[in-house]
Parts: sequence; structure tokens; C-alpha cells
Amino acid sequence: MAEYEEIRVVLVRAVASLCPGWMTDRRDDLVQLAMMKLLRQEKKGELNPSPKASYLWKVAHSVTVDEIRRVKRKRETPLDPAEDGPNHRLEDERAGQDQAMWELGAAIRECLGTIESRRRRVVALHILGHSLPETAEHSGWRYDQVRNLLYRGLKQMRFCLAGKGYTP
Repeated sequence: MAEYEEIRVVLVRAVASLCPGWMTDRRDDLVQLAMMKLLRQEKKGELNPSPKASYLWKVAHSVTVDEIRRVKRKRETPLDPAEDGPNHRLEDERAGQDQAMWELGAAIRECLGTIESRRRRVVALHILGHSLPETAEHSGWRYDQVRNLLYRGLKQMRFCLAGKGYTP
């Protein structure tokens, strides 16, 4: 096998560019895993005596992806409380955002329930991302009728949501 140090330098660069930020503490381990993989291939006689950089990048990529999958599968969490601190704050912030989004979703569903059925259908399709022409085709109504139903339905939604404390 070519100079081990040259191979290691290429693997270090490859792992550094492929490894996500939340795995920076495992980069050295990933380089070692890649080196071990190459050494096993060399021992079996399956490795070119001087592997190209592109092949080394492939090895680094496969090792990094395998490690990401392993971590995700095990849902590993660090034991060091110093590492836990910022993550818990971020999780608490996300939980608060999730709760706020859930409450907003519930308010939207309640307000949709108060709208007349034809307007409700058009507004629901609009919320799902359908355009006015798509909604007209889907409902069988004329384009100008759908546009009118949408604007009046959205006006009712804004009024209802404002009554619940949600304003744009």
C-alpha cells in the first residue's frame, strides 16, 4: 500500500468535508475506521497498491454514512452534562415552537369549521397548495367563482384567527 500518511491526509480531508457538524467529535474515529477498512482490503489482496484519491473519498463516504446510520438507529446521547446543556435548551425551544404550531393548527381547523362549506373547500385546497385554476378544475366551478369563494373564505379565516389572537 502507498504511504500510509498520504492516505491518512486524504481521508482526514474527506471525512472533514463529509462529516456533519453534530459528529465533529467522531472525525478521528471515522478516519481510523476508513484506514482499517483499507488495511483489511489490502490484507485480502483486493486493494490497488496505490489507491486513487477518488477511491479514498468513496471509502470515507461509506464509513461516514454507516456511522450516521448507526448513531441514528441507536439514538445515542452524550453522557457528559456539559454537552447536554445546549442541546436541552435547543430541544426546549423546539418543543415550545412545536406547541405553538400545534395551537395554531388547532385554531386554523376551528376557524375552517366555521366557514360555509363551499368556501371551506376552496380555502382548504388553497392551504394545501392548490392554485385557483386547479381548484376550479377539481371542484367543477368557474374560475371567477372559485376566486371569489377563496377571497371571502380567507377574509373569514383572518377575522376568526384575529379573534383567537393570531394576526399576520
